[in-house]
Amino acid sequence: MSDRTLDNVPAAIEPANDLGQAVASSSQYQPLLAAYEGGSSRVRIAALIELLKIAEPDAINIAGHIGLNDSEPHVRTVATLLLGGTDNSAINAALIERLYDEDVRVRWAGLKALAGTTEKNALHTIISQGLADPDPIIRETALESLLASQATGRVLQGKDLPSIAAQIERSLENQTATSEDR
Repeated sequence: MSDRTLDNVPAAIEPANDLGQAVASSSQYQPLLAAYEGGSSRVRIAALIELLKIAEPDAINIAGHIGLNDSEPHVRTVATLLLGGTDNSAINAALIERLYDEDVRVRWAGLKALAGTTEKNALHTIISQGLADPDPIIRETALESLLASQATGRVLQGKDLPSIAAQIERSLENQTATSEDR
């Protein structure tokens, strides 16, 4: 099996029951997993979409694992966007990890997927990773993601707010400087 398969499922994305058991117990996943395993990026994306249409927790977790860990940035980007807004804490934790991806498109997709989140860890990571990213588009998207969450100030109350405000201010200054350089 390749690294795109279910061999190394991170604990954060394992379904409530054992992943192997979940896959083995449902024959409806087998054709999709086979298509994913042997398919082009286009086929793998179609398989992810079909897994998400099943809308069962195990299918969503499997789609999250294989899509978010795909070897191709294009597939990781699409998977990240597809999984945004999923009401699943394991998937949300994996989406946060996309903010550390080596590919700028995947980081951008992670920020878009987390826009409007009220999850404290996600907001902190958007601030620490997104606003500090070397790419100006990522910094701008991080700011948009924070502004999309009306709960940002409420969730990140107290002593965090002055440092967050300073980071946002620096990010805005960087955006202005970058815009003027263009």
